[in-house]
Amino acid sequence: MKITKDKLVDNQEFHSMYQLTKNIIFEVNYYTLGSNKHANFTTNAGLLNRPKSDYNQCGQAQESLLPEGSEARAFYDKWDKLHLSDLDEKQYNAMIEDLNVLMEKYNVELYDNARDSIPFYEVVDFSKQTPKDKIKPKRVAKAKTTTKSKARPVS
Repeated sequence: MKITKDKLVDNQEFHSMYQLTKNIIFEVNYYTLGSNKHANFTTNAGLLNRPKSDYNQCGQAQESLLPEGSEARAFYDKWDKLHLSDLDEKQYNAMIEDLNVLMEKYNVELYDNARDSIPFYEVVDFSKQTPKDKIKPKRVAKAKTTTKSKARPVS
């Protein structure tokens, strides 16, 4: 489901994950944890091991896992200062606009019914997709053009 300002309003809570590679997942969350009175903004990143049975690295590993110059890293660098913060309406709407950029670049899974976390088995299933930057556009076969050959006069 695409996050848009029309869809997520009034600081609606959500969890989302973005597939950067077959093994790197970046999560962006806005949810109320436990008995907290307000939702908090968080990000985290995880590197799955090769059999995808566990993480090699996860949690606050964004600086080591998010590639320099990537859209995910730009999002993290911009929003990290608000980690574990409640966002006002202006900040929330700006964050949603930035998440739309991530959705154009990466595969995304969005849970608008916020929960405490995304279950590991769902992360593994999600990571099995082909990353967007690895999907090659289908080639369209060019129509063969025929040229009319000039007939030689019979002598």
